Amino acid sequence: MGEQQRAKCISVRVTANELAAIAATAAQAQTTVTDFVRSVALDRAGVQPFYSEGDRLLLLFLRDELKREGLNLTRLLITLNRDKRFIEASCKQEILGMQRVIAALCVELSAHTKRLTTHRGKS
Repeated sequence: MGEQQRAKCISVRVTANELAAIAATAAQAQTTVTDFVRSVALDRAGVQPFYSEGDRLLLLFLRDELKREGLNLTRLLITLNRDKRFIEASCKQEILGMQRVIAALCVELSAHTKRLTTHRGKS
């Protein structure tokens, strides 16, 4: 886009809850609501990626690390169950809880990764 002056305006109606969510997310991204909405719209249109190349690489790394840790937890549970060393049910529940969190994070990162991969293909 360069240094072109922005002369056009787009108006969008949102609920109070939607505006609060957008404003909170923009603040978290350390940007204005206007810049955040513009960036997300251009990202979804495939014009300008929301994530930088560094962000993309970090998300891919985190996704892969989380998958590895999830597999490690699964192997641990299988070993402990096979060897009948699992005396404490609370420990097993904690590990299963960690697995659920890891799985949810992997799903979320995979969704972002698919978007990132799609945008890279358009470039």
